[in-house]
This record gives sequence, structure tokens and C-alpha cells, in this order.
Amino acid sequence: MDDGDALQIYDPRAFDGLVQALEAARSRLAIAVAADSKLTPPSQRKLYLETDARLRRCLRELRVRQWPGLTGKSWEEGLENLSRLLSEGVSRGRSHRMCTRLAEILSQLEGGKGIGSDP
Repeated sequence: MDDGDALQIYDPRAFDGLVQALEAARSRLAIAVAADSKLTPPSQRKLYLETDARLRRCLRELRVRQWPGLTGKSWEEGLENLSRLLSEGVSRGRSHRMCTRLAEILSQLEGGKGIGSDP
């Protein structure tokens, strides 16, 4: 399937939902990191910065392409996982766990012919 085919079959509302969920996850992560700032060792701070950079890159790729370029299952699973993550409250000590879960979700979204892949 080429890019033109993918443009014709994706659901724009689901795409918008994915973008909004990624933006919300980025904001929620920033809040969690701020809450943990006194508790965060440099290694975890580095993990946060790397995760934030991946989130920004993923969002930029989605906006530039205006389509996810993912298989439906990967996209749906990524959105489900983001929704579950966002349904949890923000609490102290949570930033490291969020980084780890977001890294897994981003790997799923970036995998295969997904975001960040060369055509």
C-alpha cells in the first residue's frame, strides 16, 4: 500500500484522537516530571528529555504527513494504551513509569512503516 492508499482509508477523527492523546500525554508527563523534580536523579531526567523529544518528533511526523502510516491494529492499540495511561492520575514518583510506558507506546507507533520510517 502506498501513501495515497493510506490517505484514503484512515479515519480523520481517529487520527485527531491519536494526535490529541499524544499531546495530552506530553503535557501530563511534563506535570509528572515537575512534581518529581526534587526526587529525580539525572539519569531519569535524561530519560524524560529523550521521551519528550520522541513525543515531539512523533507529533511533528503525524502533522506533516497528515496520516499515521500505521497498520490499523498498531494505531488502535497505541491509542488504547495512551487512553489507559491518561486515565491514571498524576502522582509523585510517577514520571519514570510514564516515561517507560510512553517509550513502549512510541515504539509501537514508530515500528514498521510507521512514524519516522523512511519511505
